[in-house]
Amino acid sequence: MGASPLRHSNREWFVDRRAPDRRLQVTWHTDHRTAVLSTWQGDTCTSTFQLPIEDTARLIAHLAGGLSAATGETVPAPRRIDDGWRVRLLRRFRRDRADVLPFRR
Repeated sequence: MGASPLRHSNREWFVDRRAPDRRLQVTWHTDHRTAVLSTWQGDTCTSTFQLPIEDTARLIAHLAGGLSAATGETVPAPRRIDDGWRVRLLRRFRRDRADVLPFRR
């Protein structure tokens, strides 16, 4: 599969090598903390999947693991995103006076 020349700042297209009119589009929606994967047949969107930003590292790790197995190269395990915000949050609560944090889900 290769990337299509159709590319925008938050959008990437991938063409199915078995059927060039079948494509996968990936877009970022930072306001919703989501990546949307959509399957297209020609000019028609046939399905979408909303991937929470917290799960993207796991998807990337899975793809990197498959790429590593296919090429015989080792890929370092990614740092878990969850660990970072949890550690920062705990540090703030351990201070004498905690800052007020906006909680976004």
